[in-house]
Amino acid sequence: MKSIEVTLLIISAIWFIFITLNVSATLGVIFIAFTVITMIMFTWDKIKTTPIDSTKKLGIGIIGGAVLYIIFVILNYSLVPIFEITPLNQILQLISASTPILAASKILNTITYFLFIPFIETIFFVSLMDLLASKWNISITKGSLFRLSTILLIGGLSFIFLLFHLTAKGITNNVALLTVFLMMVVSLTGTIWFGESKQAIIMHIIANGFGLGLFSLGGIL
Repeated sequence: MKSIEVTLLIISAIWFIFITLNVSATLGVIFIAFTVITMIMFTWDKIKTTPIDSTKKLGIGIIGGAVLYIIFVILNYSLVPIFEITPLNQILQLISASTPILAASKILNTITYFLFIPFIETIFFVSLMDLLASKWNISITKGSLFRLSTILLIGGLSFIFLLFHLTAKGITNNVALLTVFLMMVVSLTGTIWFGESKQAIIMHIIANGFGLGLFSLGGIL
């Protein structure tokens, strides 16, 4: 496990312990578990295919994250109308509202949902993808994106992400669940394409920012 990954996971663990003890035990315990399991997966996975940062260039991560978010928006507006035509910002607000509210502090709520949750959720599922790929001998490189095994792996993990939001967060809205599924599909696909996960983390941060109302583009995004 690289030092940047160790550092970010330790910071996240400390933050969620603080949240557990002082703000929301439910939220804190859920994401402490995510953090601990991620650390265990890092230890088990001897062949780490997709680190958080391999290029050491933040600009690439920001641009890549923005590109992934645009792809996510296009897919969302292409597929979601099958169920219901709803502005994406309203869907993201619904998903945001499903997270246990940190009523004691709007600032803590914003920091947690805008930064820490996107990081942990993304790195958890990327690490799980890495681990399963190495155990099942599935190639997760740019050239293997359209192989059936890779597609099934991405689809399966994205469905688990959907189930997490359905069960742990109580989301039952079909549009929101499809949006959640598509977000993870784009995240994992982008991670494989770039060979690192920081673009996917940044995309998730952007999406949560819109969900919290921190950004606004007239309801388009």
